[in-house]
Amino acid sequence: MKTGLEYLIEERGLTEETINHFRLNSDEKGNINIPIIINDIEIGIKKRMLSGDRKYLNPKGLESQLFNLDTLETLSKDKKNLLIVAEGEIDVMSLEQYGYKAVCSTTGVATNHDSLIELAEHVDALLFAFDNDKAGLANSLKVAQKCKGTENNIRFMMLDDFKDWNELVVANTHLEFDDMRKLIHEKIKSLSLKPLEFIRKYGDSSLYKLLDINNLQTIVDSDSNNLEYLIEGLIHKKTINLISGQSGVGKSILTQILAGTLSEGLPVFDEFYVDRSYKVGFLDRENGLSILKDRFLRIECNKENIEYIDLKASFNSTVISELKEAIRDFEIDVLVIDTLVRFQEGNENDSKDINEFFKLLRELLNELECIVVIHHLKKLSKDQKSNNDSARGSSDIIASVDTHFILEKRDDNLLTFKNVKNRLAEEVKPMTLELQIDELISLKFIGDVLPESIHKVSKTKKLIVDYLDVQKESDFNSIAQYVKDGGGYSQNKVRDLLKDFIDQNVIDLFKVSNKYMYKLNEDDNSYEVESIFTPQQNVLQ
Repeated sequence: MKTGLEYLIEERGLTEETINHFRLNSDEKGNINIPIIINDIEIGIKKRMLSGDRKYLNPKGLESQLFNLDTLETLSKDKKNLLIVAEGEIDVMSLEQYGYKAVCSTTGVATNHDSLIELAEHVDALLFAFDNDKAGLANSLKVAQKCKGTENNIRFMMLDDFKDWNELVVANTHLEFDDMRKLIHEKIKSLSLKPLEFIRKYGDSSLYKLLDINNLQTIVDSDSNNLEYLIEGLIHKKTINLISGQSGVGKSILTQILAGTLSEGLPVFDEFYVDRSYKVGFLDRENGLSILKDRFLRIECNKENIEYIDLKASFNSTVISELKEAIRDFEIDVLVIDTLVRFQEGNENDSKDINEFFKLLRELLNELECIVVIHHLKKLSKDQKSNNDSARGSSDIIASVDTHFILEKRDDNLLTFKNVKNRLAEEVKPMTLELQIDELISLKFIGDVLPESIHKVSKTKKLIVDYLDVQKESDFNSIAQYVKDGGGYSQNKVRDLLKDFIDQNVIDLFKVSNKYMYKLNEDDNSYEVESIFTPQQNVLQ
């Protein structure tokens, strides 16, 4: 493993002379110690971590301190002096290595704007050149806004084809000292802009009180705010997702299984990949604790990764504040709400009440990876048997969510799960899920939903075979009546399917007392009717 100093030389292009000048050294773990020096006295140490999620460890009590401030003393000796304000310490070192004087804030680009601007009083030219990324641009624009009225010796720039000064240096280490200085000079000369010019070019929203303007190219080029999946091909991170269905269809079980698989980091429905395990917060007023206990004892899950939250009030600003604290304290990633109407303060049919509810949810989403809300569809009318996709309550419910999934019951333990709204324009095909109940409860992805006609043919075939398997032999009318009662096709289609079965030697046709009868061909076992359901105990009610 490389030491911190080896890392600086081999990967960041710093020379031993530069390392010695800034008094850099490594700690016992190989991390880099960056001394903060004022008047040649070390007043603190900032650490550059070479492993783990955290890149820097800032010294306490030095939040307003600038790095490399002593360089101002050398600037005063030059006739025409330029001071560059960079974003990070290694950028400062890279510039100083090639003869350019530079400073930065010890606590990052977002702080000490006023202290940095005051440096213009001590030099002939002050150049702000933060990183070429979203944060660097945003903070450059904030500083430029403050400098609009004092433009004489302050300039701003964004490196066009490099993220930062160190990246420019590393990419051109083959250049001699003078050629590198020339390259840096050309960048400064061609890219530097006065504050107002910089604001106009990059579209600073702070020019306007009621407008937030961001250049589209900046948004497209940014590494942040990229869409990421929580559940691959199904649900994105930073989204509010609505799962609705008729009463008793299995919405609660589905979300309980969803919570279980997320807590384990397992594929959802044994099909959709999850990148890691997630901590789930469960808000449930739809099921009693005894039901939840029984369900989660039979659902595969990491119980340490699921927090049951017993909320004492409906959603309001006070409740949301407490929930935010709980989410942070318990490190919750995903919040499940069962059901919307149980936690919403107000009337689900009132547009104003619904918008207030989802406004509070958006606040919570800032602390979470994802929110899943359970809701009901409108009740079916007497003439309807299925296919009602209208959610109960105000239309603003659907308008407020990012995705809307509907769960429908088909045959005993078969469910259809379909996506009827997706703000992210991602195609999620309707799918068939099979509820499996034994000692454990699970939902398995069976496949994409077949067209109704194909499904009904399969069902009709199974009804015919099942009936003849029990009755041994039967006339056509009895078979047709059984199929009709079981939800299969009518007589004409049954007749056609029987002919197909006879042609395939699955069924034999014979005559008894001038009456045609049908029976299964006992000599042919080559045909198996595709199973469309496995009779099991129904726990959806």
